[in-house]
Amino acid sequence: MKRTVFDKLLPLCLALLVLTACGGDAPGDPGAGGASRTEVDYNQYSGAPGTFVYTDSAYLTFSNQQIRFLEPSLTAPLSPLCARAECGHSDESCPAHLEGYGLSAYGGSLYYIDNPTHGVLRLCRMGLTGEDRTVLYTMQVDSPGYTYGIDAGCGYFTLNLFAWELAGPVNTLYLFSLADSRPEPVVLYTNRDCFDGDPSGEAEGSQSVFTFGALPGIPQVDVTFPRDGWIFYSLLLDGAYQLYGYETGTGETSLVLEDWGFSSVMSPRDGLLYWYTPEDGLCSTDLASGETRRYLVPPGAEAAYHWHYDDLYFYLFSKADAGLAVYTYEGDLVQFIPFGGLDLLPVYALSTPDYILFCDSGDYVNCDYACYVEKAALAAGTAEFIPLA
Repeated sequence: MKRTVFDKLLPLCLALLVLTACGGDAPGDPGAGGASRTEVDYNQYSGAPGTFVYTDSAYLTFSNQQIRFLEPSLTAPLSPLCARAECGHSDESCPAHLEGYGLSAYGGSLYYIDNPTHGVLRLCRMGLTGEDRTVLYTMQVDSPGYTYGIDAGCGYFTLNLFAWELAGPVNTLYLFSLADSRPEPVVLYTNRDCFDGDPSGEAEGSQSVFTFGALPGIPQVDVTFPRDGWIFYSLLLDGAYQLYGYETGTGETSLVLEDWGFSSVMSPRDGLLYWYTPEDGLCSTDLASGETRRYLVPPGAEAAYHWHYDDLYFYLFSKADAGLAVYTYEGDLVQFIPFGGLDLLPVYALSTPDYILFCDSGDYVNCDYACYVEKAALAAGTAEFIPLA
């Protein structure tokens, strides 16, 4: 399903691995080098993958078919990603115009999914200026109705496809390695074998109304999380979620957590998967042994309206306390930052080497960066929210 920015910003938001009720396809290696970089890929910590995008030269936001950018100095307002002096930025001739989905950055290029006509999905690449656009892979979807979700980070791009066939929506999770010049998708999971018979076969009384909700007894991938060395995905079956992890270096998939919450967030580090739910608080699970440890249920967690990890910290936003509590991964309080004079209710958008950027939780349309916190000040315990021009 095409998730909007606030589907994730507000998280109210395998030799033959047997996945719960039925078998999934065995995945292969998507290609070497996709997640082998030593520097931090901040796109894996985006508050809304496909919308808020990090590059070394600019911080991008994509909405309303337009790519806009902030300079890393944060001294200039958001501007369309266009260097043409005479351009009015009002039509498809502008490099900032994009009729696509799931904008991402990797290796000095931007990537996205194009859906030019029914039944055709294309993985595309373009330069950091929005120009030099190239189609890398074309997928034919032979279905009268379909929807999909997109996520990206650490050199990988996931496409979670639901294609309507006779028996119902067949779900397939595809993985592309952006390190490959002509990436071919790897199937990480499909529930096709869960349907009786051939779901694409002919039958009388074929359905004309497409319903993409979960079906009883049929598992489906809900959300994907590309991270350093891993592609995590949550599997929904009869109202319950499980978390699986595909290790990109080995091509193996394993069950990470039997009980995974719909509103959970996570971040792996040093062999541990750190995660948070309002019920369990801040926890970690050893990716090798499966041992889980609980660190802290933050005070006021029940009143929080938003939460997220970046490369350094965990962020918990509270309307009742009118501020942001920042914790280490292990639950030590770094600083509580009052909302103060902000005329908006902030939510996490993007982390960078020097800043944490936030947007307005009420901005469902423009997805503007609205304010920021300096990481150096946060480390010193003196951070405050600074509005952007």
